[in-house]
Amino acid sequence: MRRVGEVAKLFADAGVVAVVPIISPFAADRARVRVAHEAAGLDFVEVHVATTLAECERRDTKGFYAKVRAGEMRGVSGVDAPYEAPTAADLMVAHDGESVTESVRRVVEHLRQLGVLGSRNA
Repeated sequence: MRRVGEVAKLFADAGVVAVVPIISPFAADRARVRVAHEAAGLDFVEVHVATTLAECERRDTKGFYAKVRAGEMRGVSGVDAPYEAPTAADLMVAHDGESVTESVRRVVEHLRQLGVLGSRNA
């Protein structure tokens, strides 16, 4: 998370909006990246994509969850490794009752409201 956060900060410093779609299992790591961005005067928006473990397993194209369940692999967040769900994310989208299109629309609208993205009419 630290390296990814630093790269995102480099992009943000260059005026590029960086969307970082990673699992970040620890609150302290997310907080550290937020503080680094804010200290540099850069926007940081945490979006929590709330998904059940069952849904993660259903979407698992690489077979990680099945391998953990079979004892062939270790260290998967939420199964045999910890996952600290965000308690103060800037935005939460849920895939159990919301389409991907709606989730994306909400993220874009949130970024527009914050001034991170320009409006459609700008």
